[in-house]
Amino acid sequence: AVCVLPAELVCDVVAITIADPGNPDGYLSVPLAYVGPLWQPVRNFSTDSSSGFNLGVDEVTALSGAEFPQMRWIQRKASIAHQSYGAAETAILREIQRVAAAGENILFLPDPGAASQEEALFGRLSGGDIGNPYGPADRRSWTFTLTERL
Repeated sequence: AVCVLPAELVCDVVAITIADPGNPDGYLSVPLAYVGPLWQPVRNFSTDSSSGFNLGVDEVTALSGAEFPQMRWIQRKASIAHQSYGAAETAILREIQRVAAAGENILFLPDPGAASQEEALFGRLSGGDIGNPYGPADRRSWTFTLTERL
């Protein structure tokens, strides 16, 4: 579940109440949660971006060549190519890189205003260098990979 608040809110404490009265297990598991600032670049990312999966599959192959895969886990990932950041946005990009290098999770929402957030990813970010592919133009590039935290 992803909930983006419509206005900037500054506070010291956030209380989240989750109720699931029809849950037969008697407990709720909420392993990953994010409450914090949301930043949206001025321009959107490139259509060169891609998404996919990392798969954890154990596979046994019989002498006859028959394969018996056992799926252990599946992890979503996205490779985001952005070629149109403004020069003023590079300070924020460096801060995101610093936070990611410390192993903290990064929340990526391709469309913060969307009713459904099925494409949202929350996990580890690894990124390359911030580039300047267009010379004197106010454009910076950065390609990063975000991998869902399991």
